[in-house]
Amino acid sequence: MSDPLHATDDPLARLIHDAGRRAAPPAQAYERSLDAATEVGRRTVRRARLRRAGALAACAAALSAGVVAFVIRLDAPPPMREPVAQVARVIGDVRVRSALSQEWRSLQEEHRGLHSGDVLHTERASAVALRLGDVSVRVAGGAEVALESRSRLRLMNGKVYIDTGSGEVENQMLIVTDAGSVADIGTQFEVLYQDSRYRVRVREGHVILQRGEHRRRGSAGDEINIDRSGAVRV
Repeated sequence: MSDPLHATDDPLARLIHDAGRRAAPPAQAYERSLDAATEVGRRTVRRARLRRAGALAACAAALSAGVVAFVIRLDAPPPMREPVAQVARVIGDVRVRSALSQEWRSLQEEHRGLHSGDVLHTERASAVALRLGDVSVRVAGGAEVALESRSRLRLMNGKVYIDTGSGEVENQMLIVTDAGSVADIGTQFEVLYQDSRYRVRVREGHVILQRGEHRRRGSAGDEINIDRSGAVRV
């Protein structure tokens, strides 16, 4: 398998090289019974009215308290979110879009951190290196990647290179695409998903490719491809 990672004119190669690893009763009796029933009915109605009035008062009090709490929450600063990734290096034009915004912003190396839901877009001849805990992720040019968590990335387009280092369980990564998903077993691997083409190259260790109900294991040196018909080839 040819290894494109050493091409000096590829920004991704440079990052890989430079970055770390939900009966009717009587009338009187009838009247007495009727009067008694009527009185009982009146009492029942009064009690029901009292209960409704009490319930309405309780609801009003709860609503008032809720409004106060809501106003307090509006005045309070938003909770801090824990970053899921840190920017290690940026080459060329790389942009980021928050899950709370549709605006793309230029990504710089001094960026404090990336959060769950953030999307990265690299222009051609650009690349970015990230650290997700102890995992190193390098994104090639012409790619778009969503950070779903510290251990899960969604590759919409392009190519990423993953280095999980020691292979410990907490370092495992899942790369998800519309064509399939691949998880590592302590390895270095590359995933390409572009123009309905899907390819995984394993440099070290092992990976598990999941497509629907089918799984395929790949080892160091393997290249796994999914063609346009959905067939998996190694």
